[in-house]
Amino acid sequence: MCRVDQIVLPHDAHPDVGEGGVGDVGVVAGACHEGVGEVRYARSKAHVLPHFHPWAGVSGGDRGGVEDAACIGHDLGVAACQVRQLDVNRERRESSVDSHIVECSDKCRLVAGGGGCLGCVANHQRADEGECHYGERNGAHSCAGVRGRDRSKHHCPHSAANAASFRQSVPNSSTVNLATLFADHPKDRTAIVAGGDRITYGQLETEVAKTRGVLTALGLEPGDRVAILCATNFRFVRAWFGVTGAGMVAVPLNPQSPAPEIERELAAVGAKAVISGPAGIAVLEAIDRAMVPTLRHVLRPSGVALPDSIDLDAMRDEVDPGEIVERRDTDLAALLFTSGTAGAPKAAMLTHGNLAANLNQTASTGGRQMRPDDVALCVVPLFHILGLNSQLNYSLFIGATLVLQERFDPMTVFDTIRDEQVTVLIGPPTLWVALSQVDLVPDDALSTIRIAMSGAAMIPDRVVEDIAGRFGVRVLEGYGLTEAAPGVIIAREDDTPVGSIGRPLVGVEVRIVDDAGNDVFVGDAGEIIVRGPNVFAGYLDDPEATARVIDADGWLHTGDIAVVDDDGYVYIVDRSNDLIIVSGFNVYPAEVEEVLAAHSGVADAGVVGVPHPHTGEPVKAFVVAEEGHELEEDDLISWCATELARYKCPTKIDRIDEIPRGLGGKIQRRQLLEG
Repeated sequence: MCRVDQIVLPHDAHPDVGEGGVGDVGVVAGACHEGVGEVRYARSKAHVLPHFHPWAGVSGGDRGGVEDAACIGHDLGVAACQVRQLDVNRERRESSVDSHIVECSDKCRLVAGGGGCLGCVANHQRADEGECHYGERNGAHSCAGVRGRDRSKHHCPHSAANAASFRQSVPNSSTVNLATLFADHPKDRTAIVAGGDRITYGQLETEVAKTRGVLTALGLEPGDRVAILCATNFRFVRAWFGVTGAGMVAVPLNPQSPAPEIERELAAVGAKAVISGPAGIAVLEAIDRAMVPTLRHVLRPSGVALPDSIDLDAMRDEVDPGEIVERRDTDLAALLFTSGTAGAPKAAMLTHGNLAANLNQTASTGGRQMRPDDVALCVVPLFHILGLNSQLNYSLFIGATLVLQERFDPMTVFDTIRDEQVTVLIGPPTLWVALSQVDLVPDDALSTIRIAMSGAAMIPDRVVEDIAGRFGVRVLEGYGLTEAAPGVIIAREDDTPVGSIGRPLVGVEVRIVDDAGNDVFVGDAGEIIVRGPNVFAGYLDDPEATARVIDADGWLHTGDIAVVDDDGYVYIVDRSNDLIIVSGFNVYPAEVEEVLAAHSGVADAGVVGVPHPHTGEPVKAFVVAEEGHELEEDDLISWCATELARYKCPTKIDRIDEIPRGLGGKIQRRQLLEG
């Protein structure tokens, strides 16, 4: 496998600790096809470098090549060129780059992040207190206690925070429970702000221990499945860490789901208990418990009437606190139902090791990092993997303060940012679209925001530009999926090209492959496949579905289509399941949607393929008009023709009131087809 090591230097040093130690991080950004370069479509306004080179490919995972291979592939120093549309105006150019290049004869994986001394980071060992060795062959070097910003020996133009040097870490190979991730933080520091309550880390430990005591007193055992039907509030937090801390398997569910869906999900996982907040009472009243024969206990809040249920609040005051149960990496921590955009929802099995690994991977990746003095605002449902591991678990892992907002309202978000001095805001594109459209706030309304991230779906370039232009905040993108716990690729620097989701996380291997499983050329579209300790254990009781997404070599096939540029920046193109084939040519709906959304009169757009006896699947579009605009179908088709090849242009465009989207912001194309 192609692998080189990067010295990661601190960028955002913690104010109480100063500059962190040096992490030994493996990064490969780029690949080779015998030195041949091709430039193709990535995304609108994206830029790629017109060259690429053979990188090191050494069997057995050894690193090799040139003295000081730090940041190889990140220091090419050539001017960018505008990318061309896919399959149109392809270019080849000669290389003239004076850069750190390691010659090899074999084709390398397109993008791979990995390895290094992640164990040192995971076990809270500063690099200036020990040694982190690179490979010791072919002139490769080692480092021992390189400090601060000394670049005399280790040149890295993309320096980044080694934030893990001053925070607690969850061991990679753990015999401890994921629920211990916040155990060592100062007890008087605020952990959670929910409604009018401010809960310190010490209070959080006490409250969670009470929940563990209740579950144990009911006779539940490690490995039992316990569903959580709570809104984004402290009841969810207590339930989540109480269940996992007791060694049981948490099953977070959407309390707004219809009763038949909750019934099916409870039955599918064999839930023995349900912890419900006020938000879940109505659906529990409506389910037929005979359809869930394993269900023994339903726990509810005080003051709420529900037949055959237990007052959780009262019982918490009666039982002794429960002890944390040791778990191993391979023990299940959670069952999360996938969104079902590509078929019926399935329960993804995530282990303690999966979730802990992704926390370490995120903390060990360079760039702008969350810090203990940060205040993060969470408006994403906690039953969603983005809210659960990327926000709740990660914020508490870091030792930051997390503000929970049950219902999304743009003005409330602005008010909370002002009142709580929020510094970190993460959410789906729908959040950023809504914020960009609020007129009744000053231009400095986001001035406290230090980290702004979008995930769960592709964010339109113009929304990123609108937020930056008005509020002076750069929204960066990340990419992940439930089956990867979820983080895979993330943008961490403001100079990341607009439209790119960034580069792979440290410790995550990523390839972009064609239908035959071969690595594609730089600039060519292919499927993202992922491998690493964060990749899930499979779908519950569905080995066939698991085998369809995880191959014999452990690669998770995401179904998401992407391209990579010569700097290693990745751009999502679309989902393979959404692919439209017009007269034998591939059309990615997201590409067409982005062009339509760039029209001044279009507020939103969705694209599908419809059956046709001659052309296969001509493109049909649905658009939502901006307020006060009249849209003409012929004008929009002509607009598309100026930006897209003819076969990609819609042949029919319907105006509708709203584009149907899932909770994560993904377009529900089946509803468009059926609607």
